[in-house]
This record gives sequence, structure tokens and C-alpha cells, in this order.
Amino acid sequence: MGTSWDSPPVYWRTTNETCNGCKSTFTVQAEERQYWYETLGIPYAVQIVYCPDCRKRSRAQRRIANRLAELSPLVEGPEAHERDLREFVLVIAEGTVRRIRSRGSEGWVLPGQGILNRGCTAINRLLRAKQPQHDLLPILAHFHQRLDNAQRLHRLTQEIEKIRQTNPKTAKQIDTIEAWMRSPTKKLLSSIIKPQR
Repeated sequence: MGTSWDSPPVYWRTTNETCNGCKSTFTVQAEERQYWYETLGIPYAVQIVYCPDCRKRSRAQRRIANRLAELSPLVEGPEAHERDLREFVLVIAEGTVRRIRSRGSEGWVLPGQGILNRGCTAINRLLRAKQPQHDLLPILAHFHQRLDNAQRLHRLTQEIEKIRQTNPKTAKQIDTIEAWMRSPTKKLLSSIIKPQR
């Protein structure tokens, strides 16, 4: 521990560390180390090896993967609830919009064509519902952009522009979803998670 009564324990001193994820240098404050030990009960010997940004990305990745695992069984059947399908689409969209950096390389939280195809299928089911959810068209366009389907992307862009000109209420909802896709936040997500009627 410390060398005198007025000096903090060696584990609670401010130090500079190198992140194992992005290889950047970050500062670990003495107060943070003390909080980890006294409040969270994490032992002294545990080193903080990831910077705050990498820890935030890792939490987001785990949250997205866990929520997707919870929703997958609910949306498989033909009688899946619209709200579950919508949330499933939004979780996939968040995972395909967010990028993570690991060991110097950068990639998507949810990579791969399989997850994008599942998202497209779920949106198409919502578009064929009794009350179609046309506000999800920007997400469908994003999926087709990631799938390199230029022809379908062009048709979707035209459809979105047509909706903007003819239906101001849906156009406003589309703007909200596009804003969320640029910067996914919990506040915006809570405003679009429930289908607007």
C-alpha cells in the first residue's frame, strides 16, 4: 500500500496505460481505481487494460448481441408480433451502423451478409402488415447499401423521396430514423421503438 499515512495506496495512483484494443495511451485516475476497488469490489491486482472508448464499444457490442439473441426466437414464426419485429430490425440496424475498433483494425459490430438479409426479411414482413411501417425504409436502404444491391437501393431512394413529398407525417418519422442512424442514442431509440400510427 502507501509509503506514508498521507500518500494514497500504490494501486490508487494516477497512471498512463496502453489500451489492448486500439493501442492508444490513456490515463487511469486514482479516483477511478479507488472506485473500482471500494464500490465495485474489483481486486487490486486487476489491471485496467482498455480505454474508456473501447470499454464503451464493448458494452454496446454485448448489449446488441444479447438483445438480438433474446429477440431471435420471438420473430421466427409467422405470427411474430409487430413490435418484436420492429425492435429486431432496430437492433440489427444499430449493429450495422456502429463500428468497433479492435487490435488496431476497425469493423462493424454485426458483420456479415446473413444478418443483413435477416433484417431485410423482417422489414419486408412489416411492410406487408395491415398497417405498413414505411418509416423503416431508410434502414432497408442501408441494408441494401451494405449488401451492394445498387438497383434495389435506387428504387428505395425514389420511394423514400415520393413519401417525403406526399406524406408529411411519415416523412417526419423517416427523418427521425435517419437521425438515429447517424448517431444511435437511447433517447432517439425510445422515440422510434414503437410504431407510429
